Amino acid sequence: MNLASRSFLGFLIDPLGRHPRSLTLQDKGIAARGAGSPWIGLESIATRPLVRKGLFSSSLALDLGGGRNLTLPAVDAFAARTFADAAATAWTDFNRAELEAEDAAVRRILQALDALTVPDAYPAACQVAPLARDAVDLNSRVLSKLNAEAVGDKVMSRIAPIKAFASDPNAIRDAAIDAFVEAQLLRWKEFFDTVESMPLTPEQRLSVVVDEDATLVLAGAGSARPALSPPRQPISSRRGSESRASSCFWLLRKTQRPRCRSGSKPGAVSRSRHAPSTHWPMRSSAK
Repeated sequence: MNLASRSFLGFLIDPLGRHPRSLTLQDKGIAARGAGSPWIGLESIATRPLVRKGLFSSSLALDLGGGRNLTLPAVDAFAARTFADAAATAWTDFNRAELEAEDAAVRRILQALDALTVPDAYPAACQVAPLARDAVDLNSRVLSKLNAEAVGDKVMSRIAPIKAFASDPNAIRDAAIDAFVEAQLLRWKEFFDTVESMPLTPEQRLSVVVDEDATLVLAGAGSARPALSPPRQPISSRRGSESRASSCFWLLRKTQRPRCRSGSKPGAVSRSRHAPSTHWPMRSSAK
């Protein structure tokens, strides 16, 4: 299908030839003649083609995203609407096909996000980061280019959790961590109350249940550091994380330099969001 500008009006409106003179709808995109003769793939079109009616003629506008637009001026209004409808149908079919091709990825990510709402293991950064990368990639390639008019509200509602996760994975992870920690503190409350002669403090309990990809507990002299290892060992064993080489303890004295028992180098240490002071659980990127 072809749509062309009226020659005389097109020249009056665009004497410098900044806009194309005709558009041709093809299988996977739109070919433009004039103005550099660009090829517009259907994946590049951000929204439904728009027909603008003017005083003497109409124009067809294509939104290419990022503030980029392509306009064909001086066209017949009826012909422009017919072309726009055909282009919109091709664009919709293309996007639905793209989404169907990614159905396995969509299902996998949605399943992982459902698991994060009630996590059965600590949502460590090393586990959530790959999922976030997959969600960002899927969103940028396919999901961000869909709109409700093209695929329907039901589809948009289904993919909404992935788009939200891709835009702010830290918020989803923080909520998962809060849910996990709250459940673990409640589950092991009796154990924490009785494992030592005195119940463990809130900070000590956090240092036991938090299980980052590199978990370090910094404890100075007189901070009851022997109380941390005994309760952590049975809990880690039951959760199946005892074999993690990246989980380690640093037991410090004020006059000693830190040594990581697992062999990790003591570099790049950042405060865990659970740590109320510098002497409690901290997060390391070292493995």
